[in-house]
Amino acid sequence: MDGFDSDWIPSSSLNTASYTNLDGGSYIFKIKAAGSNSTERILNIEVANIFYKTWWFRILVFTALLFTIYRFLKFREKQRSRKESERTIDYFLILSMEKIQLRKFYGMFVVTAFLD
Repeated sequence: MDGFDSDWIPSSSLNTASYTNLDGGSYIFKIKAAGSNSTERILNIEVANIFYKTWWFRILVFTALLFTIYRFLKFREKQRSRKESERTIDYFLILSMEKIQLRKFYGMFVVTAFLD
């Protein structure tokens, strides 16, 4: 087979030829009988590429990988932002609670100062 074998291969007693693991592409299969004055027969064979060896599949996988990385980074950024917001809210909540407690505490002194 041109494109795969470099020399003629003698046939077996079964008169069959078997090729496995052919890459995608064009091949020419030549058949010749054992006699010296026999004519050569030619068969053109076109083997399609396996889908995962095609350029469009590789681009698709690369794009999907980039998109997955992008979404992961966006997710992490959103998590960090949410944690930062929660910390800020907690900080101001604690601060306001401390102010309320201080007002109550100083209010007791103000009220007791007027009562004396």
